[in-house]
This record gives sequence, structure tokens and C-alpha cells, in this order.
Amino acid sequence: MNNHLLALKDLSGEQLRSLIDRAIVLKAETARKIRHQQLAGRRVSLLFNKPSTRTRVSFEAAMYGLGGQVIFMSSKES
Repeated sequence: MNNHLLALKDLSGEQLRSLIDRAIVLKAETARKIRHQQLAGRRVSLLFNKPSTRTRVSFEAAMYGLGGQVIFMSSKES
């Protein structure tokens, strides 16, 4: 899989299925309180054209849950 995923259409069917399968496993492990650090030392930058609190919080929670860090920039700052 590419390091930069910008759209689901960039994935093959096999890659998409693999991604979904991995998400199912991670969700089950998280429910069992298993901590994950797959993204430790990694950062993601979030940039939204319009305010989207729910989307922002969802991305931040997912990234932190996998051990990563988030940098948020509003469209006014870019």
C-alpha cells in the first residue's frame, strides 16, 4: 500500500479488503483493551476546507489510539 492514501479509489480490491480485515481485528482488540502502537513516531496532518468537528475528532482519536500524533491546520492557516 502507498504511504499516502488520498482516496479509496487508489486501492485495489485486494488492498481494500485487507484494510477492512485489519480494521475489524483492531476494533476487536481495542474492545479487549489491547493498546496499539503501530503509528508510534508517525504524524498525520489534518487540513479541512470547512469546519468539521466530528470528522476531526474521529481522525484524532484514531491516530492517538494507534500511538501517533496529529497536526491540525485550519484552512485559514494554510
